[in-house]
Amino acid sequence: MPNIYNDLVVKGRDTTGQPINVTCEVQQLLGNNRVRAVAMSAIDGPVDTRTTSPIHRSAPAFTTLDTKLSIFETGIKVIDLLAPYRRGGKIGLFWGAGVGK
Repeated sequence: MPNIYNDLVVKGRDTTGQPINVTCEVQQLLGNNRVRAVAMSAIDGPVDTRTTSPIHRSAPAFTTLDTKLSIFETGIKVIDLLAPYRRGGKIGLFWGAGVGK
């Protein structure tokens, strides 16, 4: 396991077969051989659009819901790293100049 503030290089291939080589900085040790890290370069890539869903659809069946605690990833690195939100909870997120909180 890398220490906090050390770099971590992610290598592999994306869904189109293109090589991936992203350097990340470790920010938090999550346990179970997992870390939270910030990418030091652009991680934009092709999005898998083979599966689509309608905007308005029925709720999932009660028996398929998960009861374990998990984190809701917003995709905003600062929020996900410093103030992660619990999945399923109610949150209000205001962002912009002069908001303050």
